[in-house]
Amino acid sequence: MSGRTRHPIPALKDGCLLHGTPPSLWGIVPTKTGIDEAREILRAKHVLRACQEYKAERTGSTGIACRPHFNLNHEDGLVKFVEFRPSIPITIAEVIERHGPPEGILSLYTDFPDGNVYTLLLVHYERIWTVLSLAEQVPRTYIVTPKTLVARITYSKPHPRVVTSAHRVPWRGYGSYPAADATGD
Repeated sequence: MSGRTRHPIPALKDGCLLHGTPPSLWGIVPTKTGIDEAREILRAKHVLRACQEYKAERTGSTGIACRPHFNLNHEDGLVKFVEFRPSIPITIAEVIERHGPPEGILSLYTDFPDGNVYTLLLVHYERIWTVLSLAEQVPRTYIVTPKTLVARITYSKPHPRVVTSAHRVPWRGYGSYPAADATGD
């Protein structure tokens, strides 16, 4: 891990993606685990003290955040989703070896005012309620290789908008995936 800074939540590791049963992060399962139970689990893992509870005024969402490494959203007393950056490197090849090919791919780009363009590839595993955000790239066509790193992991019930997106394509293996504009769908 030379050149990388120490992850503030080393206990996250792979978040059970490769060495557990997703979508369970330490026993926190979206739509099944209550927020009080989730707090206790985070406290026992020594994670809660590094995080803050929040309520977003614009969206009304509530959760626990240890930004930018960990976010847990809850609604009606139940965990809705868990999103985190793994504290160890994980390649897409490792995920495919463990879970098989994903059900879908969504490649999106965003133009920033400074002229930079960033492309993001979202890899969907509906059967294990998991979305992987792969490391951002600069070209508008995302190139996936076996060594492409997973940047973020989200455990959540499949979101209907993502599952039915016109820009979603099936997994075609390693190679290029043209990106759609992230500001429109």
